Order: sequence, then C-alpha cells, then structure tokens
Amino acid sequence: MLIVLFVLQELRASQPMLPPSLFKRHMFAVASLVGLLVNVAFYGLIFVFSLYFQRLNGLSPFANGLAFVPMMGAVLPANLAAARLSEGIGVPATIAVGAAPAGFACLTLLGIQYGTSYWATCAQLVVIGAGLGLLVPPLIISACLLLAAAAAILSTRLFDTG
Repeated sequence: MLIVLFVLQELRASQPMLPPSLFKRHMFAVASLVGLLVNVAFYGLIFVFSLYFQRLNGLSPFANGLAFVPMMGAVLPANLAAARLSEGIGVPATIAVGAAPAGFACLTLLGIQYGTSYWATCAQLVVIGAGLGLLVPPLIISACLLLAAAAAILSTRLFDTG
C-alpha cells in the first residue's frame, strides 16, 4: 500500500526523486526490477541469518557480525572482477554468471535446520557474496548506459537507497 502511495506522489511531484518517465525504457525497467529483487533478497538474507545465528545457534551479536565477514569479503574482489568480465563476455553474461551461483547457493540454504553449524553455511554465504559482487556492478551499468548523462546520475539513487 505504501509503495502505491509513494508512486502516486512521485507521479504528481514537480521534481520527483526518480522521474517516472525513466521506466518507459524497457531495459531500465528490467534492470531496476532485478536490482530491487536482488536488494530485497540480500538484505532479507542478512536479516534472517542474523536471527538464525543469534537465536538458534546462540552467537553473540559481535560473533554474528563476524559471521558475515567472509560473505562481505567475497563482494569486493568480485566487484573488481565484474568490470573485467563485463568487458570480456558482455554485461548480460556477467549478470548471469553472478546470478546463477548466487541463486543456487540461496537454494542450498533452504536445507538449513536448527543446529546446523556456521561452517556448514559459510561456503554458501561466500558464494552468494561473490555472485552478487559480480551481478550488481554490471546491473547498474546496464541501467545507467541507457540514459542521458544527467539522468544517469539519478538512476544511481535507485541502487543507493539500501
């Protein structure tokens, strides 16, 4: 409901945060939707696994934060590799190369139960971090390249709201 109200307000605003006309471009709309889904999944995973690690596995809040370090550590090198990979195989292929293992790793996390050790989930979290690290930069590039220079600056707002 709040999203509908937000969209209606943006449609009426004289200077919207993100001009609705940008979504008339098919690739921008698709990239934005994929970006939204990736962010919901990523931050949802962090939320749910924070609860899992603390409540079910008994980790302290500090240890819980440290539990995500390997996943976050995989993001940076993957981000750096994404640029080179995009130049070599193209943006859509790089997005697919990142999405496939990240999605598969998410599916493998469905089998986690009460008492599953941290180390049993660590590899999947690292794969998710690396996959998203490969996926996000070319996703943003694909949205930005479709726009004029002035509108490209606005499009980065879409991905920096998290």
